[in-house]
Amino acid sequence: MANIRVFNPWSMLPSVWEDASDLMGGTFGAIPKANMYEKDGLVHVELEVPGYKAEDLDISITGDVLKVIGKTREEKEEKDGRRYFMSEISEKSFTRTFTLPSEVVSEKVVADFKNGMLKISLPKSEKALPKTIKIEAK
Repeated sequence: MANIRVFNPWSMLPSVWEDASDLMGGTFGAIPKANMYEKDGLVHVELEVPGYKAEDLDISITGDVLKVIGKTREEKEEKDGRRYFMSEISEKSFTRTFTLPSEVVSEKVVADFKNGMLKISLPKSEKALPKTIKIEAK
């Protein structure tokens, strides 16, 4: 009787994912989790960015797109009288892009960073705010 092997492409997925992660410098899985919601005429975006400092983060707005880039580099070198030929360098980065649900006033955006949490508040433009129209009874 012939020995038949059935190829299962799904069995390769974990290996392919790990290889891609190694190729990209281990950045897969390092994309910060985010929340986006609207409240009181503001669009709020929150990102979990543990291990980053405020100066490691860049925020930009172009049209209805919000982009957050984080990049940090840590160099470690122990100095105890030994002559080292190698030091460890740890670098991590991410880019998150969000399409905003409405037009915002980019000049009035406020960003706050505390305990690894980045909070961005984007005021909606007057055009994007709901208008109340009074009905006159006759």
